[in-house]
Amino acid sequence: MEASSSGNRKATRIERVAYHEAGHCVADWVHRHNIASVTICPHGDVLGRATVSRLPPRLRSYDACEVDGRTTRLFEGWIDAFYAGPATDAAIIGRRPSSNSMAHDQHCARALAEGILGIDNRSPIDAFLAYRWECARCFVADLVNWQFIDALAKELLACRTMTGKQVRSFLRSCLRPLDTVTDERSQG
Repeated sequence: MEASSSGNRKATRIERVAYHEAGHCVADWVHRHNIASVTICPHGDVLGRATVSRLPPRLRSYDACEVDGRTTRLFEGWIDAFYAGPATDAAIIGRRPSSNSMAHDQHCARALAEGILGIDNRSPIDAFLAYRWECARCFVADLVNWQFIDALAKELLACRTMTGKQVRSFLRSCLRPLDTVTDERSQG
């Protein structure tokens, strides 16, 4: 499937879920988060889920954590990974997905933003999250990242559930054709 700027490609529900979860996984992989599993098998009111084995401290506990430059970059990576799923949806349907379909991702991103900014004022948090949303959209729009998302979504549609090890192995195998193209360009 190609990303649509006009939104004229009608994706099935299961395709959208596969691409959404693949977006999360590719962003997690790029940010070196430890992917535990991904599934597009519905469970209750959840249509799919990408899980990681270690959540950032702000999501495990609402205790204050020390925020320095390194912590901020880590939290930004987590926020980008939470937004990569809905950003992939947006690329497919040509508009930002409904707030219902990204409620969990938005909730987690907001909790992390509050941890970074250390304030309860909505205005700067909303501005920061709007910026991170654009970062996630740019990540998804990048041709190389989209190739990874597309390949992983197709694999998910075929097997429905993957372990973290399978996801990492699959994404590493996708690097080989990209390395070949890079080698050919440098030799040509």
